[in-house]
Amino acid sequence: MTESLFTKLEELLAREAERLVPDGSHPGFSVTEPNLPEHGDAATNIALSLGKFLKRSPMAIAEEIVQNLAKQNDFTIKVATPGFINFFFKDDFLVSRLPALQKKKGAKKKKEKIVIEHTDVNPNKAMHIGHLRNAVLGDVITRVLQRVGFATEVQYYVDDTGVQVADTYLGFQELGLKQEPGEKYDHFCWRVYAAINRQYEKDPSLLEKRTKVLHAIEDRSSATARAVKELATRIVNDHLRSMADFSIAYDLLVWESDILGFKFWEHTFAILQKSPHVVKETSGTNAGCWVLKTGEEQVDDEHSPDKILVKTDGTITYTGKDIAYHLWKFNLLGKDFLYSDWKKAPQETKLATTSKEGTKSSKYGHADRVYNVIDVRQSYPQAMVQLALESLGFVEEAEKFRHVSYNVVSLSQKTATTLGADIGDNKRSQSMSGRKGLGVKVDAVLTQLKRLVEEQKYAVKSERDVARATAEEVAVGALKYFMLRYNPQTEIVFDFDEALSLEGNTGPYIQYAHARAAGILAKSGEKKFPMPKHVELEPAEHRLLARLFQWPIVLEQVADDLNVSRISTYAFSLADAFNGFYEACPVLKSEGNIRARRLALVHAYKYVLGDVFSVLGIASPEQM
Repeated sequence: MTESLFTKLEELLAREAERLVPDGSHPGFSVTEPNLPEHGDAATNIALSLGKFLKRSPMAIAEEIVQNLAKQNDFTIKVATPGFINFFFKDDFLVSRLPALQKKKGAKKKKEKIVIEHTDVNPNKAMHIGHLRNAVLGDVITRVLQRVGFATEVQYYVDDTGVQVADTYLGFQELGLKQEPGEKYDHFCWRVYAAINRQYEKDPSLLEKRTKVLHAIEDRSSATARAVKELATRIVNDHLRSMADFSIAYDLLVWESDILGFKFWEHTFAILQKSPHVVKETSGTNAGCWVLKTGEEQVDDEHSPDKILVKTDGTITYTGKDIAYHLWKFNLLGKDFLYSDWKKAPQETKLATTSKEGTKSSKYGHADRVYNVIDVRQSYPQAMVQLALESLGFVEEAEKFRHVSYNVVSLSQKTATTLGADIGDNKRSQSMSGRKGLGVKVDAVLTQLKRLVEEQKYAVKSERDVARATAEEVAVGALKYFMLRYNPQTEIVFDFDEALSLEGNTGPYIQYAHARAAGILAKSGEKKFPMPKHVELEPAEHRLLARLFQWPIVLEQVADDLNVSRISTYAFSLADAFNGFYEACPVLKSEGNIRARRLALVHAYKYVLGDVFSVLGIASPEQM
């Protein structure tokens, strides 16, 4: 794919900034796409930025820059108050670059390797749609990073020594519940998990048994540890099957029990004890605990600002184990796992797992950067891991540690009521709760959406002998797109009807727009779609063509800020530009060069939108 059209503008404007401020101390500037077509295809605030810095009129600086760029043949330039510079790309320039836009060419490989950790569902119950948001965000971020040239490794952390899996294990021991015919194992485990949490309220003495289970889990040779690992393994396999339905795959399963079994924590604890920031408290709220000192003052007697790493009973906290995990990720621990193939993986690509029966490998870890996709409620523990890296002197690694946070998914009033929850008329949404058994299971919602798709009446057909989009492809597209169209920091209120709507900014709408383009090309009877040279485009044609060239820019932006909602926003605006073009510029009824250029635009649009779908991991149907 061609480089961004903004690249050349940024280079030209950087030279102008250096000319005006030769010592290189000039402030930054941006090149962006204007909101209104009449403001051009690109705009910059460089004159406004330099005006404040140089204490000169932004309009005068803008006019000076425009005069220096006047000999450029690829665009025309206009100045707008109070000092914006607007660029209008010439039709011939855009047309000349169209073949490069549709050329399958990988990005230049970058030297850095990024380890992305996402999904990380506790192996105690089925996955719900809140977990799916995490997995979809992590998967698309990975695809974007790969497209721009980074080497990536996707890790799925399995917390098989935590409280939640201990709850489910204890539920099996105490409650005697049976799996129903046809019930998925992880769905059954959710029933058990919810039931044991209800039982804790009736019989608090069970909590003491849970504590014993947690201690037994940390001894890998114990019968309890082996039984819990078997339980977790069965649930993880169900999780992987659920994710395979959404084309989400992983490179490595990292088991928390292996962090203990391979002595990662013991080695990490020895390192931490040498740091003045990690101490064993002898008094106060945390007496008897090993804590990471945050440097913040304690405001009352009950709440300590410091993070506990080891409790008074010797139990290692999740954060403690997470610090060990990240020292390994950055190759700072001096120890490694053994690895084997996860032979039951439902994904097409090879999946490895940490394993005491495995073999050595230098393939995994060794991260230059670490991106953790974890919801916003875990911001504090993530900050503690970063602080631990800094406290141990690994400042560069701490700077390259990134918590990719996102907000939670709740249920709309209608959806919650459908699931049997009574949330009242005045409550807009309902939080999901695994302990209470309230949530939309990923498998269940996909089944429901497939049924709703089959009831929809789609009407885009192709003249070619190609298969119609399956109900599963449309349902998967609808659900993934629904998760992606919101800014990650926004809470999603999930509603069945909204997720599958064919109107507006939805997955089926965008898939429908792709199928429409495929149908036009098929009906044309043409096999190749070259763009004629020296064309004069209609305004709607120019807008569509310029919109196509925004795709490389969107990829670069998302690779930088990891806000994947930019992609769904772009996909919708691209489909909207195509529909505007289709209404204003008849394609199949036109003739000669006009027909040829419009078919070429349809073909280019279909290619770019298909490429967008490939990054989103969504099917691009030829007909629906």
